[in-house]
Amino acid sequence: MDFINKLGPGGIVKLMSPSPVDFPRENYDGLEFRYGRLTFRPAEFMLEGIVLSIMLLYLISGILGTKLNSSRVNAWVKAHTSLLESQFSRPGNEDTVLADGPTDYLLFSTGRRAVAYLQTVFNLFPRQDILQAIYEFGWSMVDLEYSRNDVVTLDFKLSAESAPPFVFGVVSKYHIKETRKERFDLTYFTKTTESSLLPANACLMSEHVDVTELVLKSPAGAKLISKLSEPAINRYFRSFVITDQPDKRPVTGPLPASKKERRVILSLNLPPSSESGVTIPLVQAVFELIDWLDTKPTFKDEFIARKLVKARTELDATLAKEFAEPTEEEKEAAEDAKRAAKRKAEEEKLAGMTADQKRKYEEKERKKANRKAQGKMVFKQ
Repeated sequence: MDFINKLGPGGIVKLMSPSPVDFPRENYDGLEFRYGRLTFRPAEFMLEGIVLSIMLLYLISGILGTKLNSSRVNAWVKAHTSLLESQFSRPGNEDTVLADGPTDYLLFSTGRRAVAYLQTVFNLFPRQDILQAIYEFGWSMVDLEYSRNDVVTLDFKLSAESAPPFVFGVVSKYHIKETRKERFDLTYFTKTTESSLLPANACLMSEHVDVTELVLKSPAGAKLISKLSEPAINRYFRSFVITDQPDKRPVTGPLPASKKERRVILSLNLPPSSESGVTIPLVQAVFELIDWLDTKPTFKDEFIARKLVKARTELDATLAKEFAEPTEEEKEAAEDAKRAAKRKAEEEKLAGMTADQKRKYEEKERKKANRKAQGKMVFKQ
């Protein structure tokens, strides 16, 4: 109180008032902008300018990249609309393209004999994300087998019982490793071979030689390979698959018959907008092959059909055994094996101990057993 009385009212105000700001008078001869009492010196905001420029560049690249991806998809759809309209009563078009983000697009068509529906899936390079694009490009330089291209996949789900149950594929040699990794059906059921009927850059993945002859020597199959061999089309080809099996290995057991689908899948690198229509003849040939499958072609030897059925039965049996619940006897056997392994580990541990170490170890185990027994008694009370 004495201290406050000594300061007086004026001293208290002076004590509580902030110190005046002392603006340094510096020599500045760079670019500056003045407006009234406001002065802006760009050189003093260099870091902020760099950050703002990067953000602006990222925003612009995102907008332009998204528009470019969308325009490439629309160009392909527009070029193939006439073909889809001639094949489906409810075809997809530019107005029905669904976007799932800036890199993934879907076109759905339905209403055709032998085809339940067609899903045309587009997966494009991430042009909208400059950082991811740089990463993708850099990784392709490190891993020469890695490539991230614009891909369009035509996935035809066939009507029930519209084709024989077999797995057959023609795959570009540039994408064989990737295809085998992604598709369980091709990996499990087929063998990879060369064929003089195919273009030099393609290989055959067929379940049986009779399946190969049945498909490739049919008029529809021969036309498909003829179109595929054309250089203008061939450079965009990735794979063509006929299958009655899932592309991913079942993880809960054999699939029920109601969930087994027969499909025809054509995968292509998406052509540039200026060449969007170049793949029309190949897609047309796929429709003709589907119509041929709908005639239910048969093998010359009935043994082949039985062999294909047997392979599927064996797969279902393997999956059923793998994911089956263990029986009580199997559980007891597993417990016995676990106890035997534990007993053997203890014996090996004791064998390497001295007499004094064994005595201490046994005493420790005895105390542990007593505490466990006491706990059980307390719980029962």
